[in-house]
Amino acid sequence: MASDLQIQGIDLPSPVVGACPSDVTVRVINNGIHPAPFPVPMAVCLEIRTASQDGPPAWSALLETPVETPPLQPGAVTKFVFKGVQFPCTPPVFVKATADCTMTVPNNARTAVDRVETITKIDGMPWLWTDIRLGLEDSTGFVTWSPAELCPGAIAVTEVTLRNRGCAPAPPSDTALKIRDGAGQAIGTPQTLATQGLAAGQTIVFRFKTTLPIAVTGQSLTFEV
Repeated sequence: MASDLQIQGIDLPSPVVGACPSDVTVRVINNGIHPAPFPVPMAVCLEIRTASQDGPPAWSALLETPVETPPLQPGAVTKFVFKGVQFPCTPPVFVKATADCTMTVPNNARTAVDRVETITKIDGMPWLWTDIRLGLEDSTGFVTWSPAELCPGAIAVTEVTLRNRGCAPAPPSDTALKIRDGAGQAIGTPQTLATQGLAAGQTIVFRFKTTLPIAVTGQSLTFEV
């Protein structure tokens, strides 16, 4: 009397794009002659390795069935969708899925609990990430970062950190700063800076300077880059 949970297939995105988050679906089938009970949640593990199937994973995750999931009947298939999977930039890449990886299913024959797919082509694209921090500049040029409040008429400094987290170069582009008051209305004219091209993995830092208004609606400002 045994169930037999196996990996029926691994559905990869098409095309596979390096670095950018993707969804990967793992299909688990019960190829046994009896239902597979889940007295506790059953886990499926997904691992991504580079260079070798036996190397340490570059990315890994685990998904479980919901509590009190009914048994998986013989021949039935259940799907596990892994979100936010990030593939390396350079192939080959080995994607391994394992059913019942924490071995909680009683009487699971485990004849083919895992499956490995090899990816030999990975597309590259730029992926720009932006972080900012705010400060106030005094008459000497000294900047106080993350002030408790903004002073009317003061010079606000918005420092931008721009990073290309993708696998391909990013061409030159424009970076814009918009400031809105508490009612969502624009304050002044948006500032735009020409941004240099960024190689994969490259980071640059630059600043905008803005003279704050004397009064604003809603007593708050939103800085958007």
